Amino acid sequence: MVSAGENSTVRQKADRWPGWLGVTLLVLLSPLILVGLLCVLVPGLLLLIWIWCWWLPRGKSVLFVYSDSPVWQDYLAANVLSRLDGRATVLNWSERSRWRVNLSVLAFWYFGGRRAFNPLGVVFRLFRLPRVFRFYEPFRNFKHGKTDAVEKMTRDFLECAVGRGAAAVASEKP
Repeated sequence: MVSAGENSTVRQKADRWPGWLGVTLLVLLSPLILVGLLCVLVPGLLLLIWIWCWWLPRGKSVLFVYSDSPVWQDYLAANVLSRLDGRATVLNWSERSRWRVNLSVLAFWYFGGRRAFNPLGVVFRLFRLPRVFRFYEPFRNFKHGKTDAVEKMTRDFLECAVGRGAAAVASEKP
């Protein structure tokens, strides 16, 4: 029969081994993790600095990507794109075969990610991380007659991109 003291000693030794294994793996893999982070973060930081230096002084603070989908094309044209007042660089996903690699395409590839990227709004502000608005999920609900999520996303996006005045006008429109 094993006493309570011996049982706890055996359990402590068993619990300690995975901890040492985890620490050892972390120490061995930390250079690879660091290199991986640098390969992802440094290009993003350089891209952000390029946007701050090239777009923001020219009055461009928004990247907007959409497509010719009948679900959102009319809504976006009337309620979003018309209110951006030349502040946006716009990419049409339906015309991506004609895109050339430029700052707007690179920004879309980096900040848009691989999920729910169409429609997408990215607002850039000096010395801040960009704010990304993914309209895809709200428009899935919109397709089924639920407009609340799209209207809220539109208000939030316009408030961030243009200011409170444009967001208020968007919320008043039927």
